[in-house]
Amino acid sequence: MFLNLLLRVKYDDGAAVYINGVEQSRQNLTKNASFDDYANGTASDEEWWKNATI
Repeated sequence: MFLNLLLRVKYDDGAAVYINGVEQSRQNLTKNASFDDYANGTASDEEWWKNATI
């Protein structure tokens, strides 16, 4: 059994992460964004990993 999980993501302006069909993380995307929608912001440090504990 896991109590938490460290999610590490590199993205260019926007990302949405789902695990088993459940959204876990969203950055710079609207709620109903599809695969071809543009991000609504930019990521200034695209070369670095972004961490989130879920």
